[in-house]
Amino acid sequence: MKIVIFGATGRTGRLLVQEALDAGHEVTAVARTLEAIPAEGRGPRKVRGDLFDAASVIEAIVGQDCILVAVAPTKAIGPTTVFSTGIKHILAGARLARVKRILVLGTCGVDSTTQCRPYMRLLAKFVVQPLLFDLYVDTARMEGLLETSECDWTVLRPPLLTNGPKTSAYRLSIGKHLPNIASVSRADVADAMLRLVDDKASFRSWVEVASHA
Repeated sequence: MKIVIFGATGRTGRLLVQEALDAGHEVTAVARTLEAIPAEGRGPRKVRGDLFDAASVIEAIVGQDCILVAVAPTKAIGPTTVFSTGIKHILAGARLARVKRILVLGTCGVDSTTQCRPYMRLLAKFVVQPLLFDLYVDTARMEGLLETSECDWTVLRPPLLTNGPKTSAYRLSIGKHLPNIASVSRADVADAMLRLVDDKASFRSWVEVASHA
């Protein structure tokens, strides 16, 4: 399968690129700086692109079968439109290139009914949500744009991301909250995104992912 990955140089995006290559996919990695894309072994096709530049986004999508988005803002605190503007341009590219499948990395922080563990709930309420309020607002805008699109989209909603190893023993729940969630490794998130590519049950839905521990 031909897969284009936006956010390919981020901590999750790099793992996603490698997971896709290991699975035998033909990968196009999109980044503003091509030199930042790892190229060890059988590397991906590199394309320079910027989510705020519609033309470069559309060009990267032409000829693809699936779009994966693992974007993280370079500035986590303060107003941002990287998610909503980015997905607007990605959806425009998907329409023109007739690509239906889109998987996007989001966050469980957009949903106040998420069932976090008690200590995580307190941390989220008094530290994380005030600190990342603008990020959550724009992530919610992004999800709204996906919901009104004609694409077969999936938004993966993890809790706290860690740099732990890939375990493949995480929990997934489509359109329903998992109990007592706390964290999940970026490596497992990358694994989950690739696992869901062909999962029609996840089409046009959000999916929670979290570790068992």
